Amino acid sequence: MKIALVAPPVDFRFHILPPLGLLSISSYIRWDHDVEVIDCIKLGIGPEDAVGLLADADIIGVSSNWSCNVLNTATLVSLVKERYPDKTVVCGGMHATFAPQALLDAGCDAVALGEAEETFRELVGAVGAGRSLSS
Repeated sequence: MKIALVAPPVDFRFHILPPLGLLSISSYIRWDHDVEVIDCIKLGIGPEDAVGLLADADIIGVSSNWSCNVLNTATLVSLVKERYPDKTVVCGGMHATFAPQALLDAGCDAVALGEAEETFRELVGAVGAGRSLSS
């Protein structure tokens, strides 16, 4: 499967570290899947441009770490589901853990709560096997 892990753009400026959570998740699944990490912050692109980079992905994981950035995350998710309604979108991160409903309302198919390495690997397995994500 092709998987894209996305660090959404931010509207604020301060020293931002690389998307370590996404890189960690990538290390859990890269042996069995084609994984790409897309850092919108480093690339300097907005949600609309990021959506164009996701055409080949079967599953899209989106990081939602900062509550002050949830609008960019929700916008990205909404645009992805609008353009690619059949793609599976999974959100995770600190904000997603504490306020998952806003991301589900934006169109996420699932939200990984807490440390997501194992959870995301299980979600990828479920999608690959055609199982429901409802449990």
